[in-house]
Amino acid sequence: MVKDQEYLEKKASYCLDLAKKFGATDSNVKVGSSISETVNFRNKKLENITTILRSIKNEIKKNYTFVGDDFVNQARSMNQGQIKEKSIYGHGTKKEIDELRDEGVDVLNIPWITEDH
Repeated sequence: MVKDQEYLEKKASYCLDLAKKFGATDSNVKVGSSISETVNFRNKKLENITTILRSIKNEIKKNYTFVGDDFVNQARSMNQGQIKEKSIYGHGTKKEIDELRDEGVDVLNIPWITEDH
């Protein structure tokens, strides 16, 4: 986080005074900001994460069966041996997913990014 201008000017003045105290005859201080570098770095990280999530989403869509809002019921039925196990994906509330986990169902939440991201 960039400090306010007054704070930076005080630090620069302190550095100049210290340099003179140690015998410097010609010294200056340049105060710069790396905000744009930080933003660029964060954007690249976000871009990489988005690419990874998009790849995961595509693999899931290709290899799993979408069961929508019936996800919790089907996952529970598979766990209880009532229906044949298969790879599925769908929707459930946080409470429902927590209940499945408590029942021993291995459930993974994956951020489902839209195609325009």
